[in-house]
Amino acid sequence: MGMRFCFGYRSPLLPGETVLATVPWMPAVRFLSPPTFRYVVPVPPLWFARFFVTDRRALLATTMLWLLRQDFSQWFAGRADPADDEIITDVRIGRGRTAGSYLQITLLAPASQRLRSRELQLRVYMRDPELLSRLIRNAINGER
Repeated sequence: MGMRFCFGYRSPLLPGETVLATVPWMPAVRFLSPPTFRYVVPVPPLWFARFFVTDRRALLATTMLWLLRQDFSQWFAGRADPADDEIITDVRIGRGRTAGSYLQITLLAPASQRLRSRELQLRVYMRDPELLSRLIRNAINGER
């Protein structure tokens, strides 16, 4: 998962990137890549997150105190930024016990990293994840 930090508020989108869907708020986000596990709950205005599906990637954009932004990019095969090589391999929807419905994206990196396996699961809790799941599934299958 490509990660980028920047100061100030600028658009997290790349030039020419088209947004297909947006989730402006989510109750929780979970990252799992054994042995690493993180479960984050946004607390606006201290920390908030937005989720985008574009024509090139799925993007989780987080902002802390409106000053520090952290972007997590999950790329579709053949559309990745050359500096980032983690590709979406699967997408699922489900329902958790604590935060409700979720969209789960599975990524595969070319090699294991320190304290992280090759596979990463990003679970974004949201209402109605079906549309985003369908958009991502179409991109994985090479459809537009």
